Amino acid sequence: MKSKSMGLIVLLGILGCSLIQGMEAKAQTSTQPAGRIYPSDLVYKGAFRFPKTLNDVSRWGYGGQGLTYYPNGDSLSPNDGYPGSLFGIGHSQHQMVSEISIPAPVISLSKNANDLPVATSLQSFADITGGLRDLIGVDRLGGVAYLEPHGYQTKEKLYWTVFEYYNAAGIDYVSHGCSDLTLADPHAQGGWHIGPKGDPEFHSMRTADYIFDVARDWADKHIDGKYLVSGRVREAGAFGSSKGPALFAFAPYQYPPDQLSFGAELDAVPLLYYPEDHPYPDYKACDMWYGGAWLTVGNKSAVVFVGRKSLGEVYYGEGRPGDCSQAKGYHCGPYEAQILFYDPEELAQVARGERNPWDVVPYEIMRPKDYFWENCGWQLGGAAFDRQNALLYIVQGGVDTVTDPYEPYPIVHVFSLAHLAGSASAPDTEPPAIPLGLTIR
Repeated sequence: MKSKSMGLIVLLGILGCSLIQGMEAKAQTSTQPAGRIYPSDLVYKGAFRFPKTLNDVSRWGYGGQGLTYYPNGDSLSPNDGYPGSLFGIGHSQHQMVSEISIPAPVISLSKNANDLPVATSLQSFADITGGLRDLIGVDRLGGVAYLEPHGYQTKEKLYWTVFEYYNAAGIDYVSHGCSDLTLADPHAQGGWHIGPKGDPEFHSMRTADYIFDVARDWADKHIDGKYLVSGRVREAGAFGSSKGPALFAFAPYQYPPDQLSFGAELDAVPLLYYPEDHPYPDYKACDMWYGGAWLTVGNKSAVVFVGRKSLGEVYYGEGRPGDCSQAKGYHCGPYEAQILFYDPEELAQVARGERNPWDVVPYEIMRPKDYFWENCGWQLGGAAFDRQNALLYIVQGGVDTVTDPYEPYPIVHVFSLAHLAGSASAPDTEPPAIPLGLTIR
């Protein structure tokens, strides 16, 4: 009898510990905001290659720094679950834009470019700014973003940013514009400044690089229907920039065409930036965030930035043995690819003036080394989101040496979040029930 009593005590003790641990786990889960998208929600679908263009004014080698999804592109594509097309920026020395198809991606277990399907070129490379970049006097095209017609706009547009890579003089350039989707005849308009010119908070070194669209319902609720955001991370000639990701919301389509002349200043809402005295946590001079996307699927959302994080000591000068580059500049290797996840509700607090733009930090960091193809600098490029089909496209540069053995081409990685569509589940806060009818045998 004594042994049975002791057995019951031990069993109840084990069950008690299990119940407590179960309740603790549920309590921890319930503290995670239900509306957030997490790294584990991204399902990797594979990758595909950029086409090797012939008899064109540019090419994709050393390119892929900007990307946007066009839902109405490639209308003749097969019904393979990957509709639409992508616009992106090609070779870094040319700064031109082309449009490509989206083939069904393939997972290459050996990470061999020969295994990947190749996209088709839909529009040849062209200067999307129609000469405005040269008129402004800058050398880089930062990013492109597709947006359907809104406000005074009656046609679909590609919005873009331009900047000077090494702006040591700290010139606050005009930096934004838009164009039609026919690249050979873009009817470019712009040379706008985001926010008041001369205000250091809105310096173009902080606002003009990557650009992407905002979830419409969120923008209507929090930032007066501003469906575009752009930003730039501190880089060479860093005057006025952000020591970490930056985001500024704006809406050119809310202005009559006659108010969008060269030099126009557009109203903007700061959502995120890290000034000199409030840097991103563990910021280093080689940290780079090359693109971003506003993810929304079902009742879940996240703002993500793709790029690389520096893990080594910061060193300025000529490259040393083992450095990814031998050019003079900052070296901070080794590096790792990262995807930062920000909570849109925390950005809404900034928009309402309840929080400083630099007080918001990522709630999760994804390190996608298992999916991406390892190279020294982890050079990620643009990102684009197909909101209707919940597909995230991310460019990784410098890893395809099959398309052209003399200069590395980028590839596009694809993640799906479609399984989250229609999710409306609230966190389970009910503790587990105590099991009944236990017996000792």
